Amino acid sequence: MNQIVFCTLGEQLPQSDFKNYLAMLSVGEQEHITRFQQWQDRQRSLIGKLMLRMILKNFNISPLDNLFYDSYKRPFQRQKEKVDFNIAHSGDWIVCGACDHGRIGVDVERVQPIDLNIAKQYFAENEVAFLLQQPQHKRLHCFYRFWTLKEAYIKAKGSTFLIPLCQFWFDLENKNNPSFHRKERQDQTQWTFHSLDIDSEHIFSACLPATEKPAPLAFETLPSIVSSFV
Repeated sequence: MNQIVFCTLGEQLPQSDFKNYLAMLSVGEQEHITRFQQWQDRQRSLIGKLMLRMILKNFNISPLDNLFYDSYKRPFQRQKEKVDFNIAHSGDWIVCGACDHGRIGVDVERVQPIDLNIAKQYFAENEVAFLLQQPQHKRLHCFYRFWTLKEAYIKAKGSTFLIPLCQFWFDLENKNNPSFHRKERQDQTQWTFHSLDIDSEHIFSACLPATEKPAPLAFETLPSIVSSFV
């Protein structure tokens, strides 16, 4: 079983609503959220934690007093060790995913101008070649699709950027279900990947165990997320 839920950042919450939602979380989570200087960052983090609480309830995990962090600062929970989760946010979107049959990694990125020469430093040669073959107006989206796929894989592995990005690569002939390649053949067959455009400015990718088919994506509002566990 797996579940992936999306929610938009929306407008800045009234201070009273923000405090009420914040009070639903543990003291540690509250302290983490309020450290952010920008309201957008505070609100993205708040929504992500509320989404996680909603999803874990669907996996019969009670609300968490605290999250634990491994040596790579990746959060996890101990109530049901088989249930893994991941949160990502960028621009207007926050996404949270969970899986009870292996690790999961999710990433979302806002498509914004970037020096595409970065690809030559970090991507595999065939990815760079594919990127440069694209029409000029499609290259930016192609770059971010590669990037979100790579980050989703690394997050699923739980090893941050210890794995050089050029040592594994993706074939985007089928952009929604890209094929994954790595020199370590055993690892190559353990994962499946999915990618989509959430809207014209945001790209999402997920890494799941090869045995898992992604559940239908769920788009929720903040009130519906909160009402699901109140």
